[in-house]
Amino acid sequence: MNPETISAVQAFAAVTFILMTAALGVVGLRWAWNHTGRPAVPEPGAELQGVLARLEESEQRIAELEERVDFSERLLAQQSEALKLEGPK
Repeated sequence: MNPETISAVQAFAAVTFILMTAALGVVGLRWAWNHTGRPAVPEPGAELQGVLARLEESEQRIAELEERVDFSERLLAQQSEALKLEGPK
């Protein structure tokens, strides 16, 4: 083999070794990152789902309160009509 071929093979082996070491390092770092005691990152949509659930609950409560106000208004209107029909005492 001529020296140029040997030199090219050595360079290829060195580059391959460096790339494999870097790849194994990345895999090792990702494994360590995933297995540490850090808090889990919530899913991006999880917070939005919580907000939507609270909004729907608030809308339901508002609807119930509107029904109560309507009932109270009808009750007061009936009392007012009864007082008008009786006249002053």
